[in-house]
Amino acid sequence: MRLTADPSPSARAHRYRVLNRQFHGVVHAMAHSPVVAGISRRMWDMSDLIINTSGAPQPLASAVPARHEDHERIIDALQRADPEGARAEMEAHILGTAAVIHPPAGGPGLDPAQG
Repeated sequence: MRLTADPSPSARAHRYRVLNRQFHGVVHAMAHSPVVAGISRRMWDMSDLIINTSGAPQPLASAVPARHEDHERIIDALQRADPEGARAEMEAHILGTAAVIHPPAGGPGLDPAQG
């Protein structure tokens, strides 16, 4: 079953978090630096805590398609050996994730049609 096809928001969010951790682990390992990987893992743990205690119910469940598209653009930039493009895509991914769990003041938050 495709992750996005799972009817349970809780199960979808959980599976996304597991797969997302794996994806980011591969990206961190690509740095070939135990220091960078260690810092990234600690930041990742903090990110999980923030997401899971944001107060938004299953914030990532409806964002799976958009998060996946972000990952695809990051992979594409890495495959093209385009560090500036990869950095820009990673920054957009981080900001997009922040918007999912904490929409801008006065903003509508994540549009379910987009995520």
